[in-house]
Amino acid sequence: MTEKNPYAHEPFNPPKPPPKVDTRTSTPPRSVEVVSIDEIVLNIRFRNNRDELKKLVIELMEPNKHLKPNANGERVSTLHQYALVSTREPIDMSNQRIRTTYRPNLFIRKNDAFGPWNFNYLLNLLEIDYQCEGNKDFPEVWKTSSTTKVRIERHEIKTTDPSSTTSVVEEDDVRIEDLLKKICLLNKRDENEANEWKKSLNSESISTIEHLREAVTNEYCWDKITSIKSLVKQMIRDYVQLKAASHTFNAENNTYDKSTATLLGDIHRVRRYFHHVIETDQYIPYLDREAVDTAIREIRLVYNDDGNVLNNIHAYLRTFCLQTNHASKEAQNQKNDEWTEKRNQLIEQNKGYNIQIDRLRETATTKQILVDGERMGYERAIKERDKEKATTIEELFRKAAANSTDFATSLKLRDQARKIEEANDKKVADAKHRLEKAEKDLAPFLGPIKELEEKIVENNRQIRDLDAYLKIDLAVAHQMLKVKFGRGLLLYGPPGTGIHKR
Repeated sequence: MTEKNPYAHEPFNPPKPPPKVDTRTSTPPRSVEVVSIDEIVLNIRFRNNRDELKKLVIELMEPNKHLKPNANGERVSTLHQYALVSTREPIDMSNQRIRTTYRPNLFIRKNDAFGPWNFNYLLNLLEIDYQCEGNKDFPEVWKTSSTTKVRIERHEIKTTDPSSTTSVVEEDDVRIEDLLKKICLLNKRDENEANEWKKSLNSESISTIEHLREAVTNEYCWDKITSIKSLVKQMIRDYVQLKAASHTFNAENNTYDKSTATLLGDIHRVRRYFHHVIETDQYIPYLDREAVDTAIREIRLVYNDDGNVLNNIHAYLRTFCLQTNHASKEAQNQKNDEWTEKRNQLIEQNKGYNIQIDRLRETATTKQILVDGERMGYERAIKERDKEKATTIEELFRKAAANSTDFATSLKLRDQARKIEEANDKKVADAKHRLEKAEKDLAPFLGPIKELEEKIVENNRQIRDLDAYLKIDLAVAHQMLKVKFGRGLLLYGPPGTGIHKR
């Protein structure tokens, strides 16, 4: 036998692990079909009773002229398009037992190194949710399409005091079950999971909301909890910490009663949010003019303007209230078609006017000839009267003066001169009367001719303008006329706070 070397090195051979046993079911995961719903209800719930907010909702429910017509040739409202755009991607509600209402998460809650913070896209002025028509349950996975019918329902605050403008105050959670169910709802999880979380918290001696708050605020204790998964712990911690921060949106801290400008500014932010989602925010000004004007008036009440400071700030901010109009190629072609059609209508109109003028002139030619003849007769009667007055009548008066000693002869000569003068005056008066009658008969034809000629001149001016418009590239023209907003940082504060330092 070979002697065993006591100093020999034997390689390490770890034991083989036992074979893994798959305890999971061999049934493949169930595929869920995405259902496109035909009808949906968008509920707009007011969080404030102010009339300015109600006007915003009415404005958003009116047809939006910047949206393309639908299949029926109608323009839908901003809220209608918002409902379709915000739900056109599949929405998974398969892990929810109750699916009668879908509430999109428009409240951003974050917890970073600097502490909790939150932001509500609707600024706590409005709340929205969706329901199926007839209050039916949503499919497990659903979406909307361009043909989905949208019905918008407004739900105003019910209050016993009609003059109240107070915002709705969110009630605090009383039981830990309610708090955990809200966390499930916000994170789109099944409410039954709240019961499992509650059991895990009870095993850690956390049975009330007060216990939970104390555990969350104590970072050392919270990290020691191991009965709940890390993701669930993070959701619970974020909700509890951010619940306190969300009170900044409550009515107790509401500044709208003190400043209407703040309310108008926030309403405009909500307006721009809806238009941003449906991609029509380029037609909405950056600032609301009424909000800017109201803010300047409110500042004047507490700030004594030493010079023209507020006027300059007001003028500067008003440049951000200008509505920007972008001329798309489609809009330009549509406008060109409208101008071309208008131009053709004016040309056809002028042709009709010329035909009417020719007919009127043909009828008025005979009348015009009579007027010209009577005018010549009138002028001839005046010349004959003046000629005979300078010759015959003057001669008779001279003879009467020469025979002044013969009273009878002198009187006879004077009477003869007066009769000739009266006869000539009568001829002139008769000629004038005939001329006026002829002009009166011609007037009904000359008036319409003059009006038609003026209309033709006006139409020709519009045709020249339209020809000039058709040669303009609207995109280039709007770009040249576009207001260039100033860039900078506007600092506001009382004197002596360093706002003028650079």
